[in-house]
This record gives sequence, C-alpha cells and structure tokens, in this order.
Amino acid sequence: SGDADELEFINIPTTLAIRPDEPFSATAIALNLTTNVEALPGPQRALVALAFRRFGFPGAQAGIVAAPFSGMRKLLQSLVEAADGVPHSPFGGPWALDAEATRGSYLFGTPTEETVDDWIALCKTLGFDQIDFCGCLNYGDYQPFPQMYPNGYDSVRAVTDRLHDAGILAGLHTMSFSISKNCDWVTPNPDPCLAKERSYTMAENIGPGDQAIALMEPTDDLPRHIGYYVRRSMTLQIDHELIEYTQVPDGPGRTVDGCRRGACGTTPASHPAGSPVHHLKQCWDCFAPDGESALFGEVAQRIATVINQCGFDFTYLDGLDGAHIIGGEENRWHYGAKFAFDVYRRLDRPVMIEMATFHHHLWFVRSRMQAWDHTIRAHKTFIDVHCASNEGARRMFMPLHLGWSRVLAWLGPEHEVTYLDDVEYMWCKGLGTDAGYSLQSVDPAMFNGEPWLRKLAPLIKTYETLRRQRAVPEEIKAKLRVPGDEYSLRRDTAGRVTFLPVQHGRHKIEAVDGVRNVWTFENRFANQPLALRIEPLMVCAEYDDSDAVVLTDFAAA
Repeated sequence: SGDADELEFINIPTTLAIRPDEPFSATAIALNLTTNVEALPGPQRALVALAFRRFGFPGAQAGIVAAPFSGMRKLLQSLVEAADGVPHSPFGGPWALDAEATRGSYLFGTPTEETVDDWIALCKTLGFDQIDFCGCLNYGDYQPFPQMYPNGYDSVRAVTDRLHDAGILAGLHTMSFSISKNCDWVTPNPDPCLAKERSYTMAENIGPGDQAIALMEPTDDLPRHIGYYVRRSMTLQIDHELIEYTQVPDGPGRTVDGCRRGACGTTPASHPAGSPVHHLKQCWDCFAPDGESALFGEVAQRIATVINQCGFDFTYLDGLDGAHIIGGEENRWHYGAKFAFDVYRRLDRPVMIEMATFHHHLWFVRSRMQAWDHTIRAHKTFIDVHCASNEGARRMFMPLHLGWSRVLAWLGPEHEVTYLDDVEYMWCKGLGTDAGYSLQSVDPAMFNGEPWLRKLAPLIKTYETLRRQRAVPEEIKAKLRVPGDEYSLRRDTAGRVTFLPVQHGRHKIEAVDGVRNVWTFENRFANQPLALRIEPLMVCAEYDDSDAVVLTDFAAA
C-alpha cells in the first residue's frame, strides 16, 4: 500500500561464495523487463529481485536456482525455457557454451565484392573463422555506404554468401539505438520521437536568420561543452528545424546565442513566441529515440532487417553502454535490455550477440564476453589482468574472449611494438583459458605490406587450430594459463607440438653511472647462448638542442 516507487519481492541473504566450482550455489534470475536483479546471473551472495512503479508492479517475475555449480546451468536452461518474458537464444545465456560458433575468433573488417576473396585468404592464413563488418553501414538508418556496396543490401549479401561458402561467419557491428545525424529520422524533418532531455518556451519571435533565441525558462541546465564524457547535445528542436547553439550565459540567463540555424539538413524557419523548444538527447555524437516510442522499435527493426536480409550470423551492439541517456542511470538496465530484446525478437533466425556493456538481462541473448579495447603498451601485463577478469566471468557460463586485440609493428613513440614473445604470451593464455581473440587493424593490405605480420601468421594459426580442436590436454593448459609463466610453441622431429618454457627479463638503463647500467639476471634453465633485445628509450631533447621540436611558443600567447 502507499506510494512506493520500488518493491523488493525477493530478498534472501546467504553466506555463499560468488565464484564458480562451489559445491553449492544459488542465483536469482529476472524473468521479464519489469523486474530487475542487480547481481549478474550465476552464483550470488544475496538473492534480490525488484519491481518498479515506473514499469508496473503487476506481473513482475523472478526465479531462483539453488544447486551445485556444476548442475546450475542445466537448471537455468529449464527456468529460462519456461519464461515468456525473456528471449531463449541457442547462442546466448545458459546455452552459449553449447554453441561451437561462440568459441570462434574474428577480424574487424569491411570486405566488399572486390576484396572478399582477399579477406577469406587472410582468415584462412590466421586460422580465424569470423569477420565483424565494422564501418560499412550508416549508423541509424543502416544503409550500406554506396561507394562500398553499390547495390545496397544485395551487395552486402553477395559478400556474406561468399564468406559462408568459405566457412566464415559474418557479423554486423552496430551502434545500437544511436541515430546518426544524416539519416532519414533526422533530415530533412526530425522525427517527433527523437529523445528530448527537457523543453523550454520561446519568449520572442525569431526569423530564419536570427542567431539568438530568448527563452522563458533559465538556461543554466544547458551544457556549455560536450564530448565523449559529456553525453549531452547542444542541439535544440523547434518544430521541424534543428538548431545548434554555441553560447549560453555563464551565470543566470534565458538566452542561447551563436546559433547555427537549419542544422543537420533541416530548414531555417520563422518561429513565434510561445513555441516549444526541445533540447535533444545525444550520445556518441548521435541522437537517440524516446525509449517509450514507436521509433525505439523502428531502430531495432532496421538492425534486424539488415541481419535478416544480408545473412549476418552475429552482431555487436556497440554503444549500448549509452542506454543511460534514454531513461536515466537508474533505468539503464531496462532500456538497454529492451533494445537488445527488440532486435533479437525481430530476427528471422537466432544469431550470436555481443554488446558494449553488461548487466543481468543482457545475459539472455549474450553469446560471449570480455571483449576489451586493446592496449598500446605493457601487453603481457594487460593480458594477465584480462585473464584474471575472465576467471571471474566464468561464473556466468559464458564463452570468454581476449579481444579486441592488436598486433602492433612500429607506429610511433605512443605505442609499444608487439614482439614475438608478446604474441606467444597472448595466444598461450588464450589457449590455456580457451578464450577466443579478435583482431583490429589487420586487413589484407596491412598483411601484404607488413613482413613481420606474415611471419607471425603461421604461429597464430597453429594456436587457434589447437584451441578450436581442443587438442591440448588440460594438464598442459593449466601450465599455459599461469600468470607470468611463458612458453614458446615448437614442433619436435615428428611434427608434434610442444611448449618450451622460456624466460624473459627486462631492465631499463636510464643512466651510465655504474648502478643503473648494471644488471644481474639469473637464468633458471641450463647453459645457453645469451640473447638480447635492445629497445631505445623515448626521450625529450634538451631545451637548447638544435633538433628540438617547439611544442608551444609562449612568447606568442
């Protein structure tokens, strides 16, 4: 009774451990989108399920599974299969580990009808079996870029068919609900269901050339700057016109100024006093649909249409971590899952799904986990951190990933080269933990022009083949996955694969002073020739060096 905003209808504290392989575990599972469980699926310490007035108390539903960890996944399959409020994906949630495709590794790329055979050859050379199409369609309307796919979806389908003939899966990289500013939901007439942060009222008439807009309400809540971490817009909508402002008062005020009229391909127009002025929501430099509008489903349908018509086998819902702009941080879980579910339910057939965030509900359709942005230095340390995080993720019964990775030749002082021992370390840990990889910035042109990568390719293919075929015994994998331990893949005289323990040490010489340039290193193996790799350090030139580069001239300030 009363005016409660939320209700915990399950709240069971326990003393259970939150880790895999426990003799007894328990988990609460939300079974529809009106219910939230904050804890991720798998072993939980406190079993809590909540319902909310905003989404309606009636019908909220959750289930509980209590069992030894080894038997929990089968019981979760039974629980999910009986629930109508969540999707049942053969590639997701409690079924993800059963699908062989979820263990695959993929390249990021943009294969076209002219280049697809080169991409197939590259996949075969590396031992990869999937390609994530990234940057080939316009986010928002999801139309293929005509310079790459002149016949639209038919051109894309010709490429995916060719990949399928070669045994390679095709994936579509999206930006989820993001609506690009040059698509038909924005220009020439903005869709009335674009998400709005709040609305103001015009205080005075304006003509199509006026750059200042007087409002009846204070403008102190409007952002003065936006960027990656300020996920708001400086765009206003009045009727069918979009206006980008550049100035708001530093203190109390009711005017926006420096306005660019007719933004995003709309038409400048006159507007009378009293007209509503809407401040649009924005994330990743894109607009968004209202989470309760038909447009929200239309964006999901566009993605599903591309997948259906072009024959994609998986999709990455990038940008889903921006779901907080739809209904606030406290409702991110609902609108993020609502969009993922909307896409999945519009598909002609199940596909694998990944996304750029994770919370409880996304588990139902998620197919693999732990794709991280790549590092540009300290490659071995980064892989150790990634592997440690992956171990914690095993409790969710998900196939694991050690991408998104890069193998870097010399790119400049900001990037550390990925040397052969780094690559062996990365793929040893992938093999030892049965984690797939994904590679960015590796395409046919780069491969053909980089002898170093061509040298690495057979090694990477061997590791991938061993992993996919489950050819390495568990006792060897256990050694390969020990943090810090290094091995090199070799073949004996009979062609059998072996792993040779190796040891690498590092020492930085910062001065020739008899102390910092002296290094004692203990070899824990038998006597062998000394091998060194000398890497020059990046330094700044002396202030008066004739080759010094001027960063800024304060005399001109």
